[in-house]
Amino acid sequence: MILQIKRNIPGIAVLLVSLLIQLAICKGETFAISDSTVRVQELRIDLHSAKTGDGMSLVDSIKYIPLETNNESEFSTISQLEITEKYYIILDKRLNTLLFFNRNGSFYRKISKNSKDIPTPFKSLGRFAVDTSRNILLVDDYGSSNLYEFNLNGDFSHIVNKKMAATDYTFFKDLKVCYHLEISPAMNDSGAYITIYNAATEEKRDSYLFSNSAQHNLDAIDIPNHFYRSDGGQVFFTHPFDYTIYELDTNGLPQGRYKIILPLSNTLPTDFLIDPTLNGKRRDYITSNKSIIYSLRNVYISGDWLSFYTMNSVQGSTFLYNLATGNLYNLKETKDPLIGLPITEWLAPILGVNQGALISAIPFLSLKKKYEEIPKSQRNGFFPEELTALMNRKSHNFILRLSYFKQ
Repeated sequence: MILQIKRNIPGIAVLLVSLLIQLAICKGETFAISDSTVRVQELRIDLHSAKTGDGMSLVDSIKYIPLETNNESEFSTISQLEITEKYYIILDKRLNTLLFFNRNGSFYRKISKNSKDIPTPFKSLGRFAVDTSRNILLVDDYGSSNLYEFNLNGDFSHIVNKKMAATDYTFFKDLKVCYHLEISPAMNDSGAYITIYNAATEEKRDSYLFSNSAQHNLDAIDIPNHFYRSDGGQVFFTHPFDYTIYELDTNGLPQGRYKIILPLSNTLPTDFLIDPTLNGKRRDYITSNKSIIYSLRNVYISGDWLSFYTMNSVQGSTFLYNLATGNLYNLKETKDPLIGLPITEWLAPILGVNQGALISAIPFLSLKKKYEEIPKSQRNGFFPEELTALMNRKSHNFILRLSYFKQ
């Protein structure tokens, strides 16, 4: 059930606390608030009790995709990965570059500020989103008021002026869903909310105000990404100071799907956002209390498996939770049975999911070091053939690992 709140509805004060009303009035918006009767599955998880899984018993199969490396395709980090029918599309924020690799790992093209077909060079590439139904790739330039639109082959289309800056956004069905985290310098008009638009016409459809966004003083910290696309068209969403994992419903509205219940030692105080003694000190509180988890991120589902990463990071690990059995695994401590490296590296989350495979990245130097530790007499056949072929190189791009976990 969704309650629609408009500023001209008489008697609205009986529905919401006055602070919510003031925020809605100030923004002049119509907000959809999720009804408290929506059922959310509670998952009680102690991250420090996660199993150090045996990869052989967890994984059905693994596929490796070495990403071609040459002067044009070399990159430094994977800030964001999106998968289309034809490409792995990678954002490298350090190099301010967007790269396209064919699904077999061969290099297709890259987009940089020096690309000749872009009339106005972008300054700082941020989040991008793909709309497969309309053949659109939309990139936000964090350094200007521009959005850059390309087709899914990376051909430039045109520049769009931002009507309203969004912290993050995604395309979902025929909608564009935007997340806003606003922090007013006056600290009296802060809030977290979602706006939903018709993707083709930009006509506004709806807005959603998070129940914990009425607090002032969101003087804390954000996370890199908020929307995560899983198989079957599912899009999940997370944001700071909220242990709920949301899923976008058919109208693009976030509905609570899972609520992670952590031990108190890992949980923010219940009054964290409203305690006046923390005003201006919340960021310091988070950074100085490393055991406190303030957000979940990189949430992906494959069958019964739910993968997620935490901030603050716990042991630098990505976690894998089985929704059927309740078993929890630490993927940094779970070995890839074919090469002996962890399924996720230290401080490295799962990057995406495609056709049931959870995708992680193998740094070439980690692979090369592992290979050189193997006695020469045992190296032949130790690695899969596509990885052994790389071992005479001094450098190489990341290798994508597609892990198919047993269901």
